[in-house]
Formats: sequence, structure tokens, C-alpha cells
Amino acid sequence: MYIFLLIVLYYLLFLAFIANVRYEILTKIFVIGLMVYLTFLIGVRYGVGIDYFTYEEWFHYWYKNITAEWIYSGLVFLLKTTSGEFYHLTLLMALLTNIYIYKGLTKRGVKNFYLVLAIMVFASSNLFVFANIMRQGLAIAIFFYSSTFIKERNKLKYFFYIIIGSGFHISMLFLIPFYYLNKINISLKNYITLIIISYFLVYTNFSSKIFQFIIGISPYDTKYFENNSIFTENPSVLSIGVLIRVCISIIILIFSNKLDKSLNIEKSYYQLGIIINILSISTYMFGRIGIYFQNFDVLMIPMLIKSIQNKNLRIIILVVIIFSITILMINELIINPEEGNLIYKSIFYK
Repeated sequence: MYIFLLIVLYYLLFLAFIANVRYEILTKIFVIGLMVYLTFLIGVRYGVGIDYFTYEEWFHYWYKNITAEWIYSGLVFLLKTTSGEFYHLTLLMALLTNIYIYKGLTKRGVKNFYLVLAIMVFASSNLFVFANIMRQGLAIAIFFYSSTFIKERNKLKYFFYIIIGSGFHISMLFLIPFYYLNKINISLKNYITLIIISYFLVYTNFSSKIFQFIIGISPYDTKYFENNSIFTENPSVLSIGVLIRVCISIIILIFSNKLDKSLNIEKSYYQLGIIINILSISTYMFGRIGIYFQNFDVLMIPMLIKSIQNKNLRIIILVVIIFSITILMINELIINPEEGNLIYKSIFYK
């Protein structure tokens, strides 16, 4: 299934390249068709994702429990008491997630070949991560779309979507202050400095101590404080998946020379996501917050490549990035799946 997904992505990338801007409507049809395929791929999965069976158990046995994540709880209750089929829930969650990813891209003007490339990046990075963290995955997608209202200074709409997102995953409330950080812009020099510091913190294991301190002063101290199971034993700073993402970000940031200034916030979110991704080598719990920002690779990788003025250089970097994305997908989904439990099965072949 994953090899077939790669073939589909390459095929649509080729078609989008041929269609170019003259046949924009065709590319849009390609992308919508691809998103429908990805929705069904994730929506009818069976046992794919570490938390799949926990979600399924919640659906069948705890559906009457209404939690602080009230929208998700309500959906569980509604679908359990009507259809009774768990895959109806996973299908709906996948559909909503992909809709907000698509809306977040198109609202920022991503189209044609670069829109297909954006979906390829999504398939290589967060698509199957969201299969593990279904509720938070939808919250991340909602933030990806709603962060456009930070630039527009539309407080009412931004906070409305924050409340909606928190109804699926309470961690969304952490993003409330970011409405007031609308001038954020991390320079390349500061970004590289932060990368070096992050790797140093992981290498010295100081990043784990930082996380323990944060947890110790948070409401989750009784659940996670000094819980060694959430930390990586002997973390390797040469984690291939993280290293490839770091290298991709540095390369495209160095050579991009005409990036639309209206994307400065998204660029900084992307950089912040990479930095926290490095820290997550020591504990995946860093990634649970960082993924809100890491998801901006879906937008920024295509847009940074597009901003490279030298055509020949842009093509070379594009080929390198596509090759790197392919390596990431093969490594993380087929050879060495970091998230675990990602052998694909559908409800039709349990």
C-alpha cells in the first residue's frame, strides 16, 4: 500500500508538472482526487497507529463519557448510538483533517505543481502520524488553517477555531498566545544557532531535564513527572528522519531569495517545528507540542523552493527534496517505522 501511495504521488506530480498553470483546473482535480484517496486510506484503516485500539475501545465502551474534549466526545456518542461502526468515526476525522490541510494551503495561494508537492510532503511527514494521534491531528489541521487569521488580525475567527480545535484536543488552548506573536520572524543565522543548541541539549541529555522541569510545574506532573517510559534510552543525535528534515530546511532557507514576506509567520513556525523535532529525539512528548508547528513543512517546503529565482538551481534543489522525501517515506513507513504499528490493513482485510 505504501509503495502504491508513492507511485500515485509521483504520477500526480508528473501530471501537475505537465499541466502547468495553463491547466490549473486539472491540477486542482488531481489534488482533490488525491485528498479523497488519502482520506479513505486513513479513514478505513484497521489497527494502524499505536493508539488505534485505544480509540476503538473508547468508542465501544466509554462512549457515554463526555470529557473536556467535548466535540470529539459528542461525535463518539452520536456515531456509537446511531451507526455503531468505529470506521465511520475514523473516516469522518480523516475527512475533516484533510479538508483543513487543503483549505490552509489554498487560502495561502498554493496551487498547481506546488500544491501537489505540498500534499506529497504531507504524506511523507504527518499523514500517518495523524493516524496515531487522531484527535490532535485534526486540531493541528485546524490550527494550520486558522493561523491565517493571525496575519489578518481577525481575533474573533482565530479564537473561534481555537475553541473548536480544543474540542478535539485540549492542547490547542496552548496556542492562544500566538495570536499576539504576529511579528515573529526567525533569521537564518538565529535558526542555525538554535539548531546547534538543540542538538547539544539532546547530546548532553539536558533536553530531558528541561522537559521534566516543564512537566513538574504543569497540571500533568502526576502523570508524566519522572516517567522514564516517555524518554528515549541513549538518544542518537543522528536520527535519520530528523536529520533529513533539518538538512532540507537549511538548504531551502539558504537558497530561497524571494519569499513573500506575508509568509514570515509560517516560515518561523516551520523553523520552530524543526527545532522542537530535534528536541523530540530525547522524548516524543516534545513532538506532541512541536507538531503543531512542524506541520508547516507542508506549506513552507513548496513555497521556499518556489521562491528560488535561479531556475536551474530551483530544479536541482527540487529533485534533491523529492528524493529526500522519498527516502523519508521508505524509511519511516517501510524499513524503520518510528511510530510503530504501521503495517497497513483496512477494515475490509482485518
